[in-house]
Amino acid sequence: MGNIVPFLRNSAFGPQEIQAMSQALDEVCTSLQVPHGDNEVRRVIAERIISLAQQGECTAARLRDRLLQDSRRSVA
Repeated sequence: MGNIVPFLRNSAFGPQEIQAMSQALDEVCTSLQVPHGDNEVRRVIAERIISLAQQGECTAARLRDRLLQDSRRSVA
């Protein structure tokens, strides 16, 4: 599973939130077929996930769905 911790910087989240964000990061990267070595794209996705979590989104499924919705809008 992907780990969001390296992208957190000075953010404070509990273990459950970190688990949900890490799962969302992994699922979004898998859905978008982001290679494991593409750290720049993973960083951008992680920052968006962290931003959503800071706004109150706290489940992996909701974080994933929001990111995938955003990616579809930016392509359309």
